[in-house]
Amino acid sequence: MWNFATNRCSSVCTAVPANAGNPPQPQPAAAIRPVTDEDVAAMHDMFPDIEVDVIKSVLEANRGDKDASINNLLSMQS
Repeated sequence: MWNFATNRCSSVCTAVPANAGNPPQPQPAAAIRPVTDEDVAAMHDMFPDIEVDVIKSVLEANRGDKDASINNLLSMQS
């Protein structure tokens, strides 16, 4: 068993944990793709019954990910 106080392993351990003594590193944020007027217009063509402001909000919430936004907008229509 690993003893963090002594930073040593008892006889039961076979390997030192990869992150022993190191705090977990934060994951990089997903890339944010800017939402353009063209993106909003293209989505509005696909979803003419949904207001432009709603479409823009969904795109922004999904960080510009069109596939995720389309799935969200489809679920809003059901």
